[in-house]
Amino acid sequence: MFISVIISVYNAEKYIHETITSILNQTHKEFEILIIDDGSTDGTAKIVKTFSDPRIQYHHKKNQGVSIGRTYGVNLAKGEAIHFIDADDYMEPLNLEIKHKTLLENNVDFVYSDVIKVLTRLNKIAYIQSGRDKDLFNEILLWEKDAIPAGCSNILFLKKCFDPDLIFNNELSTAADQLFKIEISKKYKGKRIPVPLIRYRVHDFGMSKNIRLMESDHIKVYTICDAKGYFKDEKFKRLCFANLYYILAGSFWNHDTNKLLALKYFLTSLAYNPMNIKKIFSKNYKF
Repeated sequence: MFISVIISVYNAEKYIHETITSILNQTHKEFEILIIDDGSTDGTAKIVKTFSDPRIQYHHKKNQGVSIGRTYGVNLAKGEAIHFIDADDYMEPLNLEIKHKTLLENNVDFVYSDVIKVLTRLNKIAYIQSGRDKDLFNEILLWEKDAIPAGCSNILFLKKCFDPDLIFNNELSTAADQLFKIEISKKYKGKRIPVPLIRYRVHDFGMSKNIRLMESDHIKVYTICDAKGYFKDEKFKRLCFANLYYILAGSFWNHDTNKLLALKYFLTSLAYNPMNIKKIFSKNYKF
């Protein structure tokens, strides 16, 4: 199966060489790399052009955001399957081979693996994050754990999945991956691979640290899901919103000066589910 690997990149000169190299080093060789440069102003283009491999295609466009960049790449893709990867993440050499084999042998529409979280340097491992595969759709909505870790950087899916009903929401930034994971698990069948095949960088300056944007984006995602009737019942809906506000509370507490807003979201979380108070004292949870 021919695979299209799509990188929507913006000002990633520091890491893009490692990311491209990790794809070229895959044991599965039937692929193309579509690099969609979303208006970079640094040396990204110069670095990409140092590679001479004919499987690499470079496309420059005006800055419109990662969601539009990914969709642009899908429209150019020739592969039967698509694998996105962020411009600072890294594929283990067997990533495409194992995912490709799992996709074919299990008659599923998409696959994903566990993830190695690294602290900026690829060899500085923070921890291995395991995904989940039981009742995936509801697991993602509940957001107790990250059921598909590393988001779209970790999913190999059949191109047919990317239809008008399953495209990236251009109004979202930090939560575009979250909504995509919800939608693909709602409509299609996926399978987890219990092996870490992606190295995902954790940055202090990444979009996930833009708490104000995260706040509005993720509330919007759950509002969209509510409007579509995705919550199976009112009790489950309250649990999902309780976890959303708990995560927002922790994000503001750790990464923003507005501790009062953190407290507000924590109290909102308790209003939806008073049992969330236990998370403060649990070793498995932390702000």
